[in-house]
Amino acid sequence: MEPPANWLRTIENIRKVRQKFPAPVDSMGCDQAHSKTDKNVDQRFQVLASLMLSSQTKDPITWAAVQKLKQNGMGNVDGIIAAKEKDIEDLIFPVGFYRRKAIYLKKVAEKLKQEYNGDIPDSVKDLCELPGVGPKMAHLCMLEAWNVVSGIGVDTHVHRIAGRLGWVPSKGIKSPEDTRKALEGWLPREYWREINHLLVGFGQTICTPTRPKCDECYNNVICPSANSKVRIKKEAASGESGPNVEADKAIGRTKGSSKKAAKVKEEQVVEVKEEIQVKQEIEKAITRSRGKR
Repeated sequence: MEPPANWLRTIENIRKVRQKFPAPVDSMGCDQAHSKTDKNVDQRFQVLASLMLSSQTKDPITWAAVQKLKQNGMGNVDGIIAAKEKDIEDLIFPVGFYRRKAIYLKKVAEKLKQEYNGDIPDSVKDLCELPGVGPKMAHLCMLEAWNVVSGIGVDTHVHRIAGRLGWVPSKGIKSPEDTRKALEGWLPREYWREINHLLVGFGQTICTPTRPKCDECYNNVICPSANSKVRIKKEAASGESGPNVEADKAIGRTKGSSKKAAKVKEEQVVEVKEEIQVKQEIEKAITRSRGKR
């Protein structure tokens, strides 16, 4: 794939909008959860653990879970090995799939103790051989734990935004791993270090999964996705009946179905519950942290 038009200008605009709108990843991302005063080997394990817990889980919930593990002596390999699986489950709840992730943490800790002298692997290949660790986690772990740029970490935010910006082909891209390979095919390597953090925060604040805030985005003039919405609005306002208007009407009819409406309502309820859980977990973590000082 040839580099898309305006890609550098797009990145510069995203940097500007990110400065204006701080995101959860900036203070509670996987690069923020470890204790910088701990031994290096423990810090690296904490980075890996936070990445393992982050899958399908919002940053504040992951951050709170890692804080609780550390506060209960489980911020290192030996602590996880000595802990009961049920105790790990209780501490990391409400992380998504917390029971499965508790099992993975135990297995990973045991493997690290046996094969890596309690440290974590220093290659993507070896990291991906750990239970519950995939390419996205491996590349991010190499960056945050070892300060090595091995590839682009692509999660759902990066996958979604790359598609909206036209940074990946419109066909044949079905997974975050497809997006990673496509991006690495044209994006200069000097941008690989920042691109995940940049786009994740952008996706958390502006280019959200539903109802993206295109009006507040500095790329709304050059973004293919934003421009298609603008054209639809203009055609609708002028009374035209072009293909964009007809497509928009068709989408509206689809969204008006009972199943779609129920799904939207369900997603909204889940978002509210998650926000309440986030606030509760953060307050608990802060309270425990103050109590130990």
